[in-house]
Amino acid sequence: MEALDRSCLRVLKLVRTARNAIRPNAEADFNKHHALSRRMAAESIVLLKNEMAILPLDAAKVGKIAVVGAAAAEPVIQGSGCATTRPTEVDIPLDEIRRLAPGATVSFHAVADFEAGSASEQSALAAIDAADVVLFFGNTEVGYDGEGSDRTHLDLHAGQDELIGRLGKRNGRIVVILFAPDAVAMPWIDSVQAVVAAFFGGQGVGKAIADVLFGRQNPCGKLTVTFPVQMEDIPGYLSYPGENGRHVYSEGLHVGYRHYDKRKLAPLFPFGFGLSYSTFEYSNIATSADRIDGSSTIRITFDITNTGSVAGKEIVQLYARPHSPRLMRPIRELKGFAMVELQPGETKRVEVTVESSDLRYYDPAYRQWLLDAGQIDFEIGASSRDIRLEKTVMVDAPALPSTILDVESQPFLVLEQDFARRRFRDFLKAQLDLDDEEAAKMMEYCASSFLGIYKTVSWVAGEKISKATMAAFLDGLNKEIARQSARQHDVMTAPFEADRTR
Repeated sequence: MEALDRSCLRVLKLVRTARNAIRPNAEADFNKHHALSRRMAAESIVLLKNEMAILPLDAAKVGKIAVVGAAAAEPVIQGSGCATTRPTEVDIPLDEIRRLAPGATVSFHAVADFEAGSASEQSALAAIDAADVVLFFGNTEVGYDGEGSDRTHLDLHAGQDELIGRLGKRNGRIVVILFAPDAVAMPWIDSVQAVVAAFFGGQGVGKAIADVLFGRQNPCGKLTVTFPVQMEDIPGYLSYPGENGRHVYSEGLHVGYRHYDKRKLAPLFPFGFGLSYSTFEYSNIATSADRIDGSSTIRITFDITNTGSVAGKEIVQLYARPHSPRLMRPIRELKGFAMVELQPGETKRVEVTVESSDLRYYDPAYRQWLLDAGQIDFEIGASSRDIRLEKTVMVDAPALPSTILDVESQPFLVLEQDFARRRFRDFLKAQLDLDDEEAAKMMEYCASSFLGIYKTVSWVAGEKISKATMAAFLDGLNKEIARQSARQHDVMTAPFEADRTR
């Protein structure tokens, strides 16, 4: 009853808190909300390709614009199912393009208009041939981007990939705008001059896209996902969706950019990638310390300069790259980032702070979060594959044994350290009632065995030593090894600690 009363009191407290916060006469400023939606969409758009600086478009010089794809008139602003919201209004990309290019002739064509042999095909192709620029609005299949289903491929909606390739051969000035929940394959990438990823940009995305296309907004978004060349490159390709109703997440830590880095796979576009109408130069990296330990906070500083002709924002990324990790680790991991707004020619000093606790990893054998001793690089990049600056720092942490001993460990792992060898010899003498000569022979036999230590001893001694007894001995040995490592660490780092106190 006491537990039930406590639960009821918590529910009542929640209800009371919610009711006390009610504002019955509150009014939402939907215009303000929509303006915010536009700004969020504009800053999240990622410019993936921009050959020959086709973007931004000059509205005064573009006479004919061919817009292709239903998503230009009915933008895909969100996912399905539980990802669905009720927007107060929706900006239409086609309308916004016409608004920003009032002197241009803007034609609109559905994908079906290009069906081979259809009545509309010749008319649509003629518009493509005559256009100064083609804006193709592509999207993935709606319905596989919400609850209850997973995407079965990385293609655009039926017919779009093939059509982009066809149109790219007819008109070299084609820009693809993508609405998608995640990465897509781009078999047509060499046929187009520019690619703009809007993802699911919300109700203000229509104006945001037009602002980016015509240079009213300098794109600054960076990819939060790796775009693979093909679906076969993705981390879970061989294990998803599994067999017999069971799916094993065999990729472990190596998902996303970590997988592509470790496998040395070239992605179509790497994690953290994004172009701008500006260019940025990175320089003068420094760290607040040359050595850190488990309780440190380190500040990494560097300069960013806008070397372009227009104002822009750059999202800089900080990665940590250990030199000799004890366990299987990613090559590099994102540990921080910052957005920097710069006018043409302006330079700003940027600081990113990292706690040493953020450099730890969980070791299931030790059942704790650990920090590796040794060297680590702090890398500053424009993407995970575009590292501009790096600085090496020494990490001081207790040395750890290469393995945790258990009953399945091979005997040589116990015998490789003198003090552990002595403990094992004394253990065998006590448990099997051996004299020194017998114990020495037993140790010699164990040293050449490829079986686990418990099976090795049992092969000769039978079941005189139980598995539980052997496990308890090895657990105590593990603790003593850890204490020895800690004492060695204290001796090695004593001069460093003295320097810090001075």
